[in-house]
Amino acid sequence: MSAHHRIAKCIHLYYQQQSITCVDIDIFEAFLTLLFQEAGQDRGLNKKQIASINRAITNTPTGKQRLLKRARDEALQYFIQVCDWTLPPAKVQQFKDHDHLWIVSLYKRSALAHEILIRYEQASLNHIKQRGEPSLAWTFLTMMIEVAPLPLNYWCDRFNDPTPLERIGDQMTITITHLSNLSYFDANEPCSFTRYALSPLAARAFYNWQQIPDEARINITLTRLLQALNMEFLPANRSKLTSYQWQQAIQTLWLNRFAIPLEILKDFSDPMRHVSELPIDLNSSHSERSNVMMQSSPSTNVTSHNKHHDLPFHRWPHVQLIKSYNNTQKSSPSQPDWQASNLLPRLLFDYVQDLIEFGGVNKDNLSQSTLTRYTSFKSELSNAPLSSAIVETKESLQTWAENIYLTIPDDTMEKWSMYQFFRFLTQQPITEHLDLSNIVKPSQSIKIDALTLSAEEVHHLITQIFMSDLSPMQALFTAVSAILSYYGALRRGEVLRLRLQDIRCTQEKGQTFTLYISNTTEGKTKNRSARTVSVVIPKVGAKLIRLLLAFKACRPTKEPFIGFQGESIHLRARHYLLPITKLLKQNHGKKARFHHLRHSGAKLLYQQALCLANNETPETWQPCHLPLTKQLLSTSIVAKRFEYWLQGRDFSELNNMLLFDEIGRMLGHQYYATTRLHYLHGMEWVAPAFLPQKRTYSHAELRYLWGMKPDSNDIARILTDLCDDYSQLSLLDKKRHNPSLDHITLTKKISSRLQLPRSSDNQGKTHPYNDKNHPDWLSLWTHKIVNITKTEPHHFQWETREQLSGLNTQPENFSQVSEAWRAFGQYQGLKWRKSERTALLPLGQLHVEASKKFSDINGKPGFQEAYFLTPCNQKVAKALNMLKQSALHYRCHITLHQNRKQLDSHKWRFIQESLLRGNDTARKVIIPTGKTHLKITLMIELSNSALLTHFQTWWNTMIAHNL
Repeated sequence: MSAHHRIAKCIHLYYQQQSITCVDIDIFEAFLTLLFQEAGQDRGLNKKQIASINRAITNTPTGKQRLLKRARDEALQYFIQVCDWTLPPAKVQQFKDHDHLWIVSLYKRSALAHEILIRYEQASLNHIKQRGEPSLAWTFLTMMIEVAPLPLNYWCDRFNDPTPLERIGDQMTITITHLSNLSYFDANEPCSFTRYALSPLAARAFYNWQQIPDEARINITLTRLLQALNMEFLPANRSKLTSYQWQQAIQTLWLNRFAIPLEILKDFSDPMRHVSELPIDLNSSHSERSNVMMQSSPSTNVTSHNKHHDLPFHRWPHVQLIKSYNNTQKSSPSQPDWQASNLLPRLLFDYVQDLIEFGGVNKDNLSQSTLTRYTSFKSELSNAPLSSAIVETKESLQTWAENIYLTIPDDTMEKWSMYQFFRFLTQQPITEHLDLSNIVKPSQSIKIDALTLSAEEVHHLITQIFMSDLSPMQALFTAVSAILSYYGALRRGEVLRLRLQDIRCTQEKGQTFTLYISNTTEGKTKNRSARTVSVVIPKVGAKLIRLLLAFKACRPTKEPFIGFQGESIHLRARHYLLPITKLLKQNHGKKARFHHLRHSGAKLLYQQALCLANNETPETWQPCHLPLTKQLLSTSIVAKRFEYWLQGRDFSELNNMLLFDEIGRMLGHQYYATTRLHYLHGMEWVAPAFLPQKRTYSHAELRYLWGMKPDSNDIARILTDLCDDYSQLSLLDKKRHNPSLDHITLTKKISSRLQLPRSSDNQGKTHPYNDKNHPDWLSLWTHKIVNITKTEPHHFQWETREQLSGLNTQPENFSQVSEAWRAFGQYQGLKWRKSERTALLPLGQLHVEASKKFSDINGKPGFQEAYFLTPCNQKVAKALNMLKQSALHYRCHITLHQNRKQLDSHKWRFIQESLLRGNDTARKVIIPTGKTHLKITLMIELSNSALLTHFQTWWNTMIAHNL
């Protein structure tokens, strides 16, 4: 089967599932031949390519030309919806015209829809009062009217699927599985699906349908369903309806009853427009192991580049790991160190270790031959090392992956195995920014990385940052990065490139900030366009933003907001985004990554926008265990966020569709389709914003919901429980009392009767949150800062309370703090084990010449001098070598003070051979008397003499403790 034929079958199946007529598979295949002669590797076509395809179609001499034109429109519509293609505006407008015709056709069916509704309401009354066996047609219409007007084929598949309903939070839900050929998830994952919210009536109706005994159950086909619908609910004078016409009739009911925007109606009508999240498997053993893997990241412990590294690379350590697997006579090799010149040996080793420990998707245990096949692509990697420099930027990593992937022949085991390895890379903290969407063929359905976090989970993450062992300034920069990414829905590059001039607090000690996202010298935005983002951040986070702004008040406005002076964007990504990724994986599974903070922020923005449109917040969005979410969706916060947009106007004065455009603009999306498909996961949480969540119930309906007999008198007990004032009513009033109840109340009451399992969805794993007891992050940060007197003898801590306390009142000192950060090892720190401290003893006491300073290349004083006075021997050489291996940043100058009577000694040659490294310098001074000795001078780039004195005191204390 050719590739074009497979794609043609997928397109045909897509329209068939939608109950929409389309051209035959062979016509699609003929058009695809023309299409891929012009299309490249991009997901889309330009005007020139479309014009060339149109000319080729026009050259067809027979009536096949008409079919090819139709195939063109149907195939391109498929590629837009399923494969995320972009087309020129003129072609997009053509599809918008089709949407207009679709709306017109819906309104034309208003009379038919009204007739169907009248018959349905009468049937509902009879069914609820008389019961009997569940009716296929009535149950189906209940799901269409109460849940979603999906294509009939989807409902047929779901009626045949025994998967039970689920309860998520305070909602009853149903999952609709997508076509397996068009799944948005990878092949070794479950098929993608969309989750919809159920009304109590729909939940009871579908539950009763699933209770039909297996021996009495029939397979529901489209033909059988249409026959039942046309027979029971179509007026006698009407012609039989097709499946598409039935869907349109119910869509018309939705349009008239709920008055929802057309884009939202399409969302409810097509499961392929939204993707729900897979349940997260927080396997404890895997979490523990992943923590170990993440702790040994190449950001801290990397073997330097080997100039003699040979290509192609053949010494793969994972090969020995595979050979030792299930071999009791051969011990397993140890995990290799990270190599800066090539990270692949370690990454492949970890990948195989994962396969050995956790197995494959279908099997728990994999054989040696299978492991070898799964890593058969190693020959392609032999000539393409992945250096630490490549993984620093998304662009270089993306280019590396795409170039390798293109070298492997299509439809081979190697290509599949390579893709699985790339998926593994996206789950590693150092390579999480690899984008697989550019690797998958443009004709294949895109892959959706569906995961969102609640505000409570994001705040828990930030609290963890301050509770971790990160240094104070690293924790502050990291926490602010997480806050901006979530509340601003920013991409990782946008967070890192944000400059001081790009963030503005609209009022003193306020919570509203305006972020300006633009192209900078460090990189461009994804769509090459600038945008502004208005955010409202809770007080606990706004304090940190304002604190950092105060710290940097005297810095140039074009300096990055995140990070120290002179810190490169690559180091900022490693120091401040990588810790966030590690915590996300620890809390939410190995698929979680930094970009999911943007997903979560996009959902928050969408929810706030819908609260603005409705002038209220749905109850299901503000449960009692999510008080922070409730606060963020409050009327006051929503009004503050959109104040810039409304400009004093009421929302009712605006076109409601402009709100979707504004959401896309703030996210940097040109089309709403990008937002809904990639960021708004699931439909169950969308429903409360558009569909009524409260209605009046008769006694018969309540008996039906509780599964009671139609004439049961036990309804009085139910009503007493539901209505506080029911017991005070007279007997006559009790019989007439029809309570008005919301979905949440009934969900809590009848879930157990419907045997609804609680899903392991994100809401089920939300961390407890108490607004009153919420830790103040500023206090946590302050608590991390130690006094000079509390500095540990074996660990030098320059970020002391004395050093940082002045930043708020003297922001000009930030340059001194940046100097200290560079001089004292950035975030690696100066920390020695006891054996290492013992090795340093021969250097002795550290001395400081406060009066002597060096200048930098511009003549600006910036270097201070400290020195050791030592003998010239092997012990000193070992001690100096230990010091040079530390993170202390200095230039070394050695002065040999040699007694004139010992000029024939080998001291000078010993210095040249054993003590000097790199840019070190040395000189010799002849002294008339005294012992020959060394003066080892350390030139440290510091302008703050007090800090050097602090380092001197700490060093001498450490030496004294180890004597």
